[in-house]
Amino acid sequence: MITWSGLVRQPVWSDDPARWFIAQQSRQFRVAHNRKLNQEKAAT
Repeated sequence: MITWSGLVRQPVWSDDPARWFIAQQSRQFRVAHNRKLNQEKAAT
């Protein structure tokens, strides 16, 4: 299994930067989305 910390230190997809970039973006999106969901839960 590939860990994100491992990816950051040694990008497995360094030969395909676009794919690596998309993976980073989707990870940031998930984090932001989870944070938003938690805020909505706290508001109710």
